[in-house]
Amino acid sequence: MFLSKSKSLLSLIGLSVSLGWCLAAKASTPLVTNPENVIVRSNVAAQSNIMFATTELTEAKVEKKTKSDGKALEEIKSKVKKDLNAEIYRLVFKDRKEMERRVKKALRKFVGAENKPIKMTLVPEEPAKFLSGHFKEIIVEIEGAVVKTLRMEYAWARSKNCSIDWEKLINEDRFHFTDGGDVDLLLKVTEKDVNVAGKKKSKKLKVRNPHMDFRPGHLRFSGGLRFLFFRNFVKVAGVLSIRDKDKVHFHPKWMNLDFLPVPGFLIRTISKRINPIATFESFKFRPNLSIIETTHDALYVASESMRKKVEKMVAEDLAARKLRLKERSKND
Repeated sequence: MFLSKSKSLLSLIGLSVSLGWCLAAKASTPLVTNPENVIVRSNVAAQSNIMFATTELTEAKVEKKTKSDGKALEEIKSKVKKDLNAEIYRLVFKDRKEMERRVKKALRKFVGAENKPIKMTLVPEEPAKFLSGHFKEIIVEIEGAVVKTLRMEYAWARSKNCSIDWEKLINEDRFHFTDGGDVDLLLKVTEKDVNVAGKKKSKKLKVRNPHMDFRPGHLRFSGGLRFLFFRNFVKVAGVLSIRDKDKVHFHPKWMNLDFLPVPGFLIRTISKRINPIATFESFKFRPNLSIIETTHDALYVASESMRKKVEKMVAEDLAARKLRLKERSKND
């Protein structure tokens, strides 16, 4: 359609130019007819015919070149796809170790732990589905992963009936879920690492000296805020909860502004505006979360299937804290 329209347009332009030449020839010649005038006008007609012929020839070349370019592009795409499928087939059926190495490398980038040891279990689907990137189960366990600026003390994740993008893995070394499947998760974050991340983001958050204080069952936050020309010191305490299986909400119980208590209706308004304080949208999957718990030193976020594991880790944290306090009292 585009070529036919272009051809018509060029023909109109050629006709306009030809008419212009004819009118110019008429204006520049005497009104009395003579052989010279006939010759001039014949030359103009000949030039016009040559231009139309040239236009048609050019359009034919363009159309032919476009078709040949399109065919060449399709051939290149077909070859790339064929080569990609061959590489996927090789990794899936002939070189499983290389496939696991690439997946591990991409996963380290995905979770921000490129130089950290990682434990991983891959349970592929039947061959036909596996070629399309489907897995029955992927289990990952890692310590010290950094997500953006926040370090994770411990992270464990299990995704069932999931799919990954082989093309991104092979061409870009990127781990990308096309379908996250059913995800169970356990994350442990320490108070120390939260405060380190808070200081790094203090300018962006516009908070001076932000500090998070973990307590069993709740947490406290303090920091300096600037509003217009005023600077205030804020202190707030509250609890965390899980909503919709993948969102973390904070519920303030009390708040002081420059050591003056903030009324309850203002606290409720603030709570509505700040929540959810965390989501998992950037991970391209939705975890099934139900547990969020704080101790003196750490925060745990987990799925119901990991409840026993969380209880064990919390008990270990409390035992370690008691031991530290005992050692400190001896030294004092």
